[in-house]
Amino acid sequence: MIKTLLDEELTDEFNTLKNMTLGTKEYEVTVNTVTKLVQTRVELDRYETERMDKLNLQEEQAKQKEQELNLQKEQAKNEKVHNTSQTLIMIGTALLTAVITIWGTNKTLKFEEEGTVTTSAGKSFLGRLIPKK
Repeated sequence: MIKTLLDEELTDEFNTLKNMTLGTKEYEVTVNTVTKLVQTRVELDRYETERMDKLNLQEEQAKQKEQELNLQKEQAKNEKVHNTSQTLIMIGTALLTAVITIWGTNKTLKFEEEGTVTTSAGKSFLGRLIPKK
């Protein structure tokens, strides 16, 4: 709004200058007025440009912060997936070890129908399963 009023005033002053006689006191005063109006318009443009630059900088900083937050969220998500997979691998390993131990014990005892382990493989397996002091 101020720019519009300033531009209108400048246009009016320039039109007034067209109809004035060069070298008169009135002409000199009008030229000084036009000069001040032009300087004011330039300052107004400079202020607006600086304000827009600040706003653009703030928007860019906000975008950078948002990108950093998204990166942190993505890293946290990846870390959670990694931790979950490591936990599942550990659980799977423990379960597989338990299943193999139960299966081996069952096969060894089934192989030895008398209840005593007489084969060296069965003795070795049970020796590892139940260590002696």
